[in-house]
Amino acid sequence: MAKELTIAVIGHVDHGKSSLLAAMSSSFSKIGLTTMVPYEQIDLAASGNSGPGLKLNRAELKIAGKNRDYRLLDFPSHQDFIKSLVTSDSIDGILLVVSAADGTMPQTREHLQLAKEVGAASLVFVLNKADMVSAHLQDMVEAEVRGLLKEKGFPADKCPAVRGSALLARNCGCGQKDCPKCSFLFAVLEALDSIIEDPASESDKPLFFRIDESSEAPFGLTLAKGSILKGCVKKDDRARIILGGQVKEIAVKALETEGTQAEKACAVSQASLYIEGVKAGEMEGGAFITALTGNKPVKAFRALVYIFRKEESGRDTPFRSGLKADFSFWGTRTVGTFELPPDREMVMPGDSAIVSVKLASKFFAEDGFAFSISEGGKNIGIGKIVEVME
Repeated sequence: MAKELTIAVIGHVDHGKSSLLAAMSSSFSKIGLTTMVPYEQIDLAASGNSGPGLKLNRAELKIAGKNRDYRLLDFPSHQDFIKSLVTSDSIDGILLVVSAADGTMPQTREHLQLAKEVGAASLVFVLNKADMVSAHLQDMVEAEVRGLLKEKGFPADKCPAVRGSALLARNCGCGQKDCPKCSFLFAVLEALDSIIEDPASESDKPLFFRIDESSEAPFGLTLAKGSILKGCVKKDDRARIILGGQVKEIAVKALETEGTQAEKACAVSQASLYIEGVKAGEMEGGAFITALTGNKPVKAFRALVYIFRKEESGRDTPFRSGLKADFSFWGTRTVGTFELPPDREMVMPGDSAIVSVKLASKFFAEDGFAFSISEGGKNIGIGKIVEVME
């Protein structure tokens, strides 16, 4: 099975994101690279959830590339883009759409800033509506976009730029690579194939193991049953655990998967670890074991958060710095306090923000970890770590 990469399609309203996806759907469906999705379905983001709780409105188009598949996500609003950044396991790349007739807009700048914050590093941009302006003006807009990319920390000189008209390609939809109207669609796909790097697999990352339960085991060892969320673990590996606020080194003397002894186990799977260096009574369900070179034990981080609206079963009042809440990582809760940036007095329900969080106790964390936020037993929001702090 080919790898599937998630690509966020971003850009200012009316710059042609939905038309671009509709054009790709129309042309590429003719040659078996995707299925036909009508423009109206893309434009209305028909995959939105109409039930209670968090609503994720976005359109999705899956396309087969040369050696891997792509899942292109288009968002009808700024907040839908934010919610998807927070809830997606990862955004592997960005497809930026800028109208050559209009240039960059304030929302373009904000989207790029947020995408960079959550770790998106690879980007392709499309100068859409190129048929409406001269080549000279197209050059000026491309230079403007590259300047903005450099400002936001992207490798501007290495980001491919493709020029075309999504509307003309959508109206044609012939699927021919040599078509003057549709050829740029193939250039976009080739740019994604060349510039977007394959993400590291979960098993290639440092060990991150969540303990579900623990008990005493023979020979003075402790049995920890749980889930390998990232990385791999081998017999005789040394690792770390946080107990009573202190980081303690341990040794994995043996392990089992599916009730059978094993030399190695990798994400994502269930495993039982026989541990030396800690007693069963000291270890709690919900604790984490990490590799010696893995996640840092931290008490603070910066995060992108989205606060649920009342209609999403969230708050009906804003909050300010100092709010205490529970932060849940893979079902493990830890208490923390919000600190808003100096230019932000409050965060309203339905709004997003980059905030600082100070935890009451140490936690193994890394950039990209997603979490839920609750207050008084009620879920009030979601977030993703963008920077762990010493």
